[in-house]
Amino acid sequence: MVLLIVLAVGSLGYLLISEKYTRFHRQLAGFQREFMEQQKIELKNQVDQAIEYIDYQLSQRDRLARQMLQQRVNEALLIADTVYHGYRGRQQDREDKKRLIKEILAKLRFDHGEGYYFIIDADGIMRMNPNLPQMEGVSLEALEGKYGSGLMAGFQKIANGPKEGFFRYLFPKPGRAGRPGAKTLKISFIKCFPPYNWYLGAGMYLDNMENAIQKQVSEYLNIHRFGRNRQNYVFIIKLLNINGGKNFGIMYANASRPDIIGKYISDDFVDAKGKYFRREFLRGLREKGECYVTYWYKTIGGNQPQLKTSYFKLYPKASLIVAAGAYHPDMEEVISSYRQTLEKNVRQDIRNIIFVLLFIAAILMFIVRFMSRKIGREFAVFTDFFKIAARENRLIDTNTLSLQEFRELAATVNQMVRSRQEIESSLRDSEEKFRSL
Repeated sequence: MVLLIVLAVGSLGYLLISEKYTRFHRQLAGFQREFMEQQKIELKNQVDQAIEYIDYQLSQRDRLARQMLQQRVNEALLIADTVYHGYRGRQQDREDKKRLIKEILAKLRFDHGEGYYFIIDADGIMRMNPNLPQMEGVSLEALEGKYGSGLMAGFQKIANGPKEGFFRYLFPKPGRAGRPGAKTLKISFIKCFPPYNWYLGAGMYLDNMENAIQKQVSEYLNIHRFGRNRQNYVFIIKLLNINGGKNFGIMYANASRPDIIGKYISDDFVDAKGKYFRREFLRGLREKGECYVTYWYKTIGGNQPQLKTSYFKLYPKASLIVAAGAYHPDMEEVISSYRQTLEKNVRQDIRNIIFVLLFIAAILMFIVRFMSRKIGREFAVFTDFFKIAARENRLIDTNTLSLQEFRELAATVNQMVRSRQEIESSLRDSEEKFRSL
């Protein structure tokens, strides 16, 4: 019985403890999967928030640029109208008024000296451009072929329609005409001046405002780091060629590597394990516009690279790649903390199980010992009976027995003794009769 109890309690304990460890590993694996999914969701949310901020800044840039250009052009129209009507009563001819208007407007500057006024007639001929005075009298088509891009189409759309409006095109900044790669995105506003059928315009180079936005975005991303110890951050790449290459992009913002901001980056770069991770995320952006990539990279202020998972998303409106990453050691620290808590709970549960099993085993041992003694006393009654029964017809006192099974057995034995007594009495009577006979 003791052996059976030990085997039963041991088997039950093994099953319970095994179930606890199985549940422990299942919960740990589930937590790891859930935590990784939460990390991916957080990375995506951080990237989306950064894109919203950039989008807002870009919309503000366009709005402010449009407001300022409209104001500048209206000021130029007011000057032209003043000159035109101010000399009406005098004997100066039409050409003198035109010359005076152009002289006044050509000297005016704004936007840190890079903003200026220009005049185009209804036929698309450049009549004044202080940035390129040699191009006065040249059509926009000829100007477009040499300097700009999208000039004539943008002008004709406005001239044939509302007579005023905005259009974008590429054009060199003052002092940079003729330089390789000198063309810069520009937004201009033009409005018709009916007396001469001119279109007075003013433009702004968007890279000036983009530099200010880039600085604001860098400051925003540097402040809004996230994760444990604020080691995780959003970084941005200005995309030049989504197919990759030696200079596929320019680092736009990076809290971990401010030294490479503004520098070209190549897809030939490999991480500490020799992985071309930039090629991998460019492929993911080409296929889906977003992707997750795991690679090795340095932490902020650290020298040793650590495993990192980043989420990359293409922002076509500004040709940007916006990404956010999380370092695996930080995630492992969270998972390790959860594992320690889980192990502590499992150890406590196992201790409780062992305590309960030992308590049950002790109770069972006590019951077995008690029953063993009790059965031993019952057997002693029968042993004494059979010793005496050999020479005496003695009955078993059932009151001395507590177990029902032994009482029933004692009743049967007593019945047997009584039958024996009757047989012996009958034999004695027969013997007496025989003697009398």
